[in-house]
Amino acid sequence: MKLVFKDIAKKKCRYLLNEGTWLTDELSERLSHPIAKIVTYRRDAVSVVIEGSLQAERSAVCDRCGDAIAVDLQTDFYYLVTTEPEENSDDQEVDCSGEDAQILRLHPEKTEIDVAALLQEQTFLAIPVRALCSEECKGICPGCGATLNSEKCTCDSVEESSPFAVLKELYTNNN
Repeated sequence: MKLVFKDIAKKKCRYLLNEGTWLTDELSERLSHPIAKIVTYRRDAVSVVIEGSLQAERSAVCDRCGDAIAVDLQTDFYYLVTTEPEENSDDQEVDCSGEDAQILRLHPEKTEIDVAALLQEQTFLAIPVRALCSEECKGICPGCGATLNSEKCTCDSVEESSPFAVLKELYTNNN
């Protein structure tokens, strides 16, 4: 979906995208029920606002136990799109604030805003770093491979030798 910058009016315009038309092939394989709600309006002669929310469900694997899970993705976003040139246009390094990260600068001759690209970016940002089936997930036993949420560990209680076994032996002998 692309919006023509000059056609965005002062009056708020609402869009509902519920087919996931903005998703790449990689994302569409893993997401179900994607819904994006977008509101656009002109702030001034050189700036427009694009804000909204994004919801989807992602199929994933628990990072502790390996069970298949569904992760709810939900995020709100805000972009200020402007054709105003950046104050520091030279190639020096500049610190950015959180507010600066929400500003999208268009070249004055560029006429379209690629909303699909913004939604893809927000979708990737909404994916959690770690997916867990629950906070109480016990994971998998490193010895026997049993899923500790539903199975009992079958490992012997004999400790394997490790490079730190010598330290443990010294500690027990000195106490």
